[in-house]
Amino acid sequence: MTTNNAKNMNNQLSPSDGAIVFIGTVNAMPMMYALEFRKLGFDVIYYVDVPASLTLHRPENHFPSISYPYPDWIVEAFVYPRVLAPLFPRLTMWYLLYKGRKALRGRRVQAVIMDGVYVAMASVVGNRITKIFLSFGDDLGRWTNVKFSENIYKDMGKRLSLRFLPNALRLNIIRWIICKNFIGAKNCRTLVCFPKGISGRGDVMADKLTNFGTEVLRRYDVSPAILEGIPNSPKAITDVSSSSRIIIINPARNYFVNKSNSPSFEGKGNDIAIIGFAKFVKMHRNSELHLFKKGPDTYAAQQLINSLNIQNMVVWHEEMPCRDLLELYVECDICFDQVGTHWLSAVGIYAMLLGRPLIANVNNLYPILGDDIPIMNASTPDAVYAALCRLSDPTLRQELADKAKVFAENNFYPAKLIGQIVK
Repeated sequence: MTTNNAKNMNNQLSPSDGAIVFIGTVNAMPMMYALEFRKLGFDVIYYVDVPASLTLHRPENHFPSISYPYPDWIVEAFVYPRVLAPLFPRLTMWYLLYKGRKALRGRRVQAVIMDGVYVAMASVVGNRITKIFLSFGDDLGRWTNVKFSENIYKDMGKRLSLRFLPNALRLNIIRWIICKNFIGAKNCRTLVCFPKGISGRGDVMADKLTNFGTEVLRRYDVSPAILEGIPNSPKAITDVSSSSRIIIINPARNYFVNKSNSPSFEGKGNDIAIIGFAKFVKMHRNSELHLFKKGPDTYAAQQLINSLNIQNMVVWHEEMPCRDLLELYVECDICFDQVGTHWLSAVGIYAMLLGRPLIANVNNLYPILGDDIPIMNASTPDAVYAALCRLSDPTLRQELADKAKVFAENNFYPAKLIGQIVK
């Protein structure tokens, strides 16, 4: 791959024109697109940048068809710290080519799909290769906009591997990384990101990249492949007024807004859910809330629970493999997703696909998906309480669950986006 800053604006990808290479893959999300490309007959090479010790973040944790050791088309290549990719894109590319030499041997590459800070490497990919920036979340709004360099410095600077450097130098390096990412993004034919309205600062950067001729495709999807083998027959809906214990699951990470140790952009709202649940169980004491020990505000969540005197009604879990979490969904009565300032996540959509009634903050989805979204909308403790009270009616729970399953199947599968990329 040679250096060239020109874009390849070829409007079509074909299985006969070479391999699709996924670079970065800092979480398992891009694998769903890799599998969709393979269904269409494309040759795929997929880099995994997560060591085996972090299995929960690797594709085999999510996709039952993938096992370790990996087949030849999946390559392990760890770039640590990841900021080396935008700081030294040529060196990182050489390393990736070396690690993937067996998979790449004799193969022509027609497209490279990069996520996160790896988009900076687009500047060292030849202009005959189609370059695609796959944004996996708020990376677009933060890591390509130099205006947010000080915010990143405050929120994440101490967690970066640059933390031992002087403050001024660390800030300048973060700015340099952001600039390199933006240059890489400008060199991409296509940006794939959330629908307009999900992330305001992401929308700003998407509009800016459009002005440079970048095609913008919007994604909001999950992979049905993750649900393979999970029983699609949840336990019977029960009435919270009966003697049966009602199981409520909230798998979101513990990120609270305005906590000094928590990134301010990821208010996932577990504190809101806990306060609303505490009000609900005063009248429905045969309910239990399942939470997970993950996220920087886990201790704050435990303190909040103790202060509300509901610790006997809360069950804590360690972070668990995706398959185990989905099996918990099958056995639960009500699911939460994020009710804070974040967005509806994949785990919430999986709950819908498994026929579970869901409570989440979907205010930013109404302009995208319409007003008839079969999710109990909640973004305050009172709204959480009201949603739980309404879902105490088993008939309503079953009705909402049935509608949610159909809605998710019709709106959140990835095949449409792959068709747009391929043209």
